[in-house]
Amino acid sequence: MDFIASALGVNLRVLRATEPCTGLKRLIVVGAPEGLSLPADLHLVLLIPYQFDDRNASRQKAWIEPGPLPVFGEYRGWARHDGVPWRYRDHESHSPFQVRQEGATTLIELGFDPLGPVFRWLARVEETRPEFREAARAASSAGSWMAAHKVVDYPWIDRLLQFLQNLLDLRSDAAGAPVCMPRWPKNHRWAVCLSHDVDMLYKWRARSVLHLLLRTPLYAMSTRWRRLATEWREVIHCLRGGRDPWFLVEEMADLEEHWGLMSSFLFLAESHDHQTYRYHVSRTQVNELLTRLKERGREVALHAGWYTMGDRARLQDERALIERLSGDRITVVRQHWLRCDREQTWQDQELSGLTVDSSLGWNDSPGYRAGTGLPFYPWNLTSRRAHELLEIPLVLMDSQLYDEMKLEAHEALESSHRLLDLTRRTGSLLTINWHPHVLCREDFPDRRDHYQHLLQQIAEGNAWVAGLGTVGEHWKRRERYRRGGRQLT
Repeated sequence: MDFIASALGVNLRVLRATEPCTGLKRLIVVGAPEGLSLPADLHLVLLIPYQFDDRNASRQKAWIEPGPLPVFGEYRGWARHDGVPWRYRDHESHSPFQVRQEGATTLIELGFDPLGPVFRWLARVEETRPEFREAARAASSAGSWMAAHKVVDYPWIDRLLQFLQNLLDLRSDAAGAPVCMPRWPKNHRWAVCLSHDVDMLYKWRARSVLHLLLRTPLYAMSTRWRRLATEWREVIHCLRGGRDPWFLVEEMADLEEHWGLMSSFLFLAESHDHQTYRYHVSRTQVNELLTRLKERGREVALHAGWYTMGDRARLQDERALIERLSGDRITVVRQHWLRCDREQTWQDQELSGLTVDSSLGWNDSPGYRAGTGLPFYPWNLTSRRAHELLEIPLVLMDSQLYDEMKLEAHEALESSHRLLDLTRRTGSLLTINWHPHVLCREDFPDRRDHYQHLLQQIAEGNAWVAGLGTVGEHWKRRERYRRGGRQLT
């Protein structure tokens, strides 16, 4: 309920079944508490059944429009009610809730439990199961019943929040003032978080030049001699002190500044991973890049290396290195390859002084791994409390579309447009990760144009746009105000 209260922007006061409900205008009743006394001056009561039955967690029973909004576990559909909009019916003759009047009080009773599934998805209970654990560590949707049922294609929790907001009539109170806090600053209806994992900075290193030497005879005897000539020109240009064709971080910043947008750049402190040598962050050219980004007001964050999963000391060392070189306090992190152990990584990040993570996403496809694009505090199943670390789910990456799904340019554009539209319609947050080196048209011909198109759509769509650190600070500040501010009365 705490996440729902935060996302809706209301302050819930928790009452026991035996406590009086005097002075309240709206009341949410969870389960079927005995002896509940409802005062006559209540404006609205929402009755939510509670069926936290893990056996039903993976059985999707029905879809409710709009969304679709999936209903898990046991489900009761009431006969059609003329006051229920068509978009909240799962069938021509059935409604997922019923409305009745008791004096001046409107009683709304849900036919399904939304709280159990929301908790399971945000707590990532599925990822603690042995059959899915390894896929989750690799951030792969393979083996996930969520992906198999296409549930991850929709921000279903964000749809649910809209559903509850409408049922609770949170638009305004008797004086016409909004009951709920706005979700995003300056009256923006939706938001986008732009981020960039700086995985590669150099195309031409000793190993890649050696590979070029070895394939030169083969290329020279084929039709790829034009490509060969281009690559040798790049190498010679680099040897003469020119910029490497993948050293494009500042060019990425220029594209965003053209539209007045800001973002985060996440740098690796680990030069070698399981695949290749990436770059050394203490190299003079990289260190100077960090300085220039800081001068431009850009957020610099940590892209925690492959081997930091399960190694807190290594994670702390990498954070300290980026912090020392950038001159800023580093509080934001994303795990390399999204490698995140549900039961350990968040705790390691928290104990390392990091306060915002954005590793919860898929490597092989875009989507909503937690069912939402909104920030939340993950639940610690061991201590049975929420982490103090804020999770900002990652929804879209260029590598998902082009490297993993092998989409054509028009298909990739269509996929990103769908995510933008879902975010706009649900008032949610779309977190994007676009790697700077893919702006190189010679090696990634479609991705620069795709990203420029995305920036234009975002700017013209009047979204609130910020980097990971700014989004995290906004959400925490809003949460502090909510907890100390208005109550849902």
